[in-house]
Amino acid sequence: RREDILLFANFFLDQANREMDKQLTGFDDKASRALLEYPWPGNLRQMKNMVRRATLLAQGKFITINELNELKEPAPAIIGIPLRNEEAEKHQIIEALRQTGNNKSRAAQLLGIDRKTLYNKLKLYNISD
Repeated sequence: RREDILLFANFFLDQANREMDKQLTGFDDKASRALLEYPWPGNLRQMKNMVRRATLLAQGKFITINELNELKEPAPAIIGIPLRNEEAEKHQIIEALRQTGNNKSRAAQLLGIDRKTLYNKLKLYNISD
């Protein structure tokens, strides 16, 4: 239900804050509006993955529309790392590895990709242990 979207988004943010030892306080106005307007074809799993990635990327106290990249474009057919550019993708991977203590399985899960894809990207970007 539309009226539950922000409730679920904040619930997933609280979970992500605990998992990543972050202290984000919520979503800014633009991000909240985008969450409410998005059709959510992937349902709650998609929202949870998106909020986790946004939590990982957020620099301030709030998640902004910049961290919710998927909401700025048409919904992708496959959920995964947004392919904005190589440097941004590399940064996301490095940050996920840092947040998970270099645990590749957990980092892949956090990024919303499978472990094999993560290993391929580690090789592609020459990211070593």
